[in-house]
Amino acid sequence: MDNSEAVEKLRAYLKCQKRLVKGTDVDCNNKRCDNCSLLYMQGTTGEHLTSIELAIQALEKLKEYQQLDEQSRLVKLPCKVGTDIYYILGIPNETPCIIDSCVFKLSDIHKIGKTLFLTKAEAEAKLKELRGRENENCNS
Repeated sequence: MDNSEAVEKLRAYLKCQKRLVKGTDVDCNNKRCDNCSLLYMQGTTGEHLTSIELAIQALEKLKEYQQLDEQSRLVKLPCKVGTDIYYILGIPNETPCIIDSCVFKLSDIHKIGKTLFLTKAEAEAKLKELRGRENENCNS
């Protein structure tokens, strides 16, 4: 059972509990929830317990992330380490410039948006901006 299936089972279980539909049925554990008159998609008690265990694990992980965030130790990376990113090779308005790629490393995080770019289009836009600034400075 994956997390999305577990969530659906828990929603169904909650729906069942809110309705307080109880009773036994000859099809229990086969086509209906244990002690429930709702449909089979609701799951069995075993599936509900598995879903609850998965939910507890997910909440424990969330708690850990919240604690790291409170301690300012949680970082959301702009991309995966090893992803191709782009940079401007050359000096705008002084030497010919090209857009080249490299591989993102954790140490590059502070350079994203300044000298390193997630897409080639972002790098091209920055180069155009830099060339425009240089032209404005020369005309002043």
